[in-house]
Amino acid sequence: MTFKRLNGWLRLWIVLAFFWGTLVASFGALEWPSSSSLNRFVILEKLDQKSVEIIAGGKSKYSSGTPVPPDDLPLNLREKATDANPVSAFTPKGRVFRFAGEELVVSVTDAEMEALLRNYDQVLHKLLMEKRLALVAWLLMLWVVPLAIIGVAAFSIRWVYDGFKSPR
Repeated sequence: MTFKRLNGWLRLWIVLAFFWGTLVASFGALEWPSSSSLNRFVILEKLDQKSVEIIAGGKSKYSSGTPVPPDDLPLNLREKATDANPVSAFTPKGRVFRFAGEELVVSVTDAEMEALLRNYDQVLHKLLMEKRLALVAWLLMLWVVPLAIIGVAAFSIRWVYDGFKSPR
């Protein structure tokens, strides 16, 4: 069957599929997971034990949940630090590490901080990929299933309708 020989209902279904796909893709773009959408406890569960100990040690220094005092932060750190890109910088009390929206001062060596950042990046990348793949699978299902139901219903109605016609 060539494109010119498609009947009107099939053409309507193709147009509907296109517009429904555009709506689903727009919804997917709005819901696309970012590093800030990850739960801090999920990240902590996936980090190795040494990284968790470093983060826990940093939290104990400012356990009230208040941000690190401005005197402990370099001037440009607040602008650069994001959860996706934790910035470590020297301060009078140690190094600053941004974790799940909170700035922590941790006392670690360069090698320990390097290992923490590497582990954090690996965990963050893995969790983001898992969430994004799950969203893509869900969006694909959201696009295909309604179109399949409409298609099967339309062909079923046509089949029943053709059954009532008298043979010529």
